[in-house]
Amino acid sequence: SKLGTLMPIGRSLYAIQLRHWINAYKVKNQPLRLLVINSDDMKERTESTYLKVLDFLKLPHELPKTFVEHHKHAYIVPMSATVRALLERVFEPYNRQLGDL
Repeated sequence: SKLGTLMPIGRSLYAIQLRHWINAYKVKNQPLRLLVINSDDMKERTESTYLKVLDFLKLPHELPKTFVEHHKHAYIVPMSATVRALLERVFEPYNRQLGDL
């Protein structure tokens, strides 16, 4: 849908996106193996999160020499409390759905 792919807020409704992935990759009578990584974990605990991914993929623990952060940017203007409250209300039901997936 346009909401899910073209609009910035729609792209951030992860419950909707994950439902599509789950439906695309589920196999009858087999449990779905899907690892979801929180971007904050990757940023704040890069090495341990990376090792978690390697474990999930059943790959050996071979670390790169360095981890490079991509798509890093700073916000020029801080978010207002009003906008933050509005976004929290919009995202709340979808964030709740994430726990149910």
